[in-house]
Parts: sequence; C-alpha cells; structure tokens
Amino acid sequence: MVLSSRVNDPRTAQQISAGLVVPVLGLLFGQLAGVIVLGPAVALGIAAVLAVIAAGGIVVRDAAIPARGDPDPLAVTRWWRSTRR
Repeated sequence: MVLSSRVNDPRTAQQISAGLVVPVLGLLFGQLAGVIVLGPAVALGIAAVLAVIAAGGIVVRDAAIPARGDPDPLAVTRWWRSTRR
C-alpha cells in the first residue's frame, strides 16, 4: 500500500515490489536446495549490508531537511507528494 501510494502507475509499484521480493525468495530457495548455507557469518554479513543501506538512507533524509530549511521531517514527504501530482 505504501509503495503504490508513492508511484503513479500500478505496474511500476508491482515491478518495484517484485524487485524487493525476488532476492528474499532466492535466499529461501537457495537454502532449501542446499546451494546457500545461511550460517551465523552469512546472516551477520547480510545484517551489516542492510544496516549500511539504512544508515545511508537516514543520512540522505537528514541532509535534505536542512537544505530546505524545514525542521519538520515529514515536510520532505509532503513536499515530494505535492510535486508528484
């Protein structure tokens, strides 16, 4: 629901959500087939990569707020939605 409210076309939302689901399914089926062995080291590696991606997103978001001079973090979201119409 959140993704479909941020894009203009339902097909785009479907493609983006598939891009998020396919790697997870790849890990699941790889684990079931025995091709990938998800041990503690692999799980920590995946967690580290996801933490870096999340931290990067937070840094980008926080850098965008002072650039606009708006202290409200949700103002960026409201501004983005207003430009998409």
